[in-house]
Amino acid sequence: MALYPVYRRAEFVIDWIKPFGTIFIKLLKLIAIPLIIVSLIKGVSDLKDVTQLSGLGLRTFAVYILTTIIAVTIGLALVNLIKPGSFITEATREQMLQMFGGEVQQKVDQVTGVQEVIGPLQILIDIVPENIFHATTSNSNMLQVIFFSLLVGMR
Repeated sequence: MALYPVYRRAEFVIDWIKPFGTIFIKLLKLIAIPLIIVSLIKGVSDLKDVTQLSGLGLRTFAVYILTTIIAVTIGLALVNLIKPGSFITEATREQMLQMFGGEVQQKVDQVTGVQEVIGPLQILIDIVPENIFHATTSNSNMLQVIFFSLLVGMR
């Protein structure tokens, strides 16, 4: 039925297909920061009156919520329709757990170690960047980049 055993197919995917996916994700991350900075600065600086920013922000938030609801609905519908992973045999599942289980557990430990008790206004503190260059080099600080771009755009 299969030309190669399961482990050979997994090696092929890891060695020859995964690098292209990694490159694609890195290219998306590479273009995100400049695109956000330039579009926000240009958009805010073109506003005639800064008071329009609040109305624009509310409309943007409403569109964001609406598109998020649509995306989640489509995602849930497709997952329930396709049922991904249901076709994997138990042997393949066990083999994948052996191959990638350590990486997953390492990520889980890393995330749980980061959690700490924060105050109610810590979110506001985290919005303001200490160093814009550090914020732009870390894709986890996108809100700081947006805040800085809005400040620069308002002049």
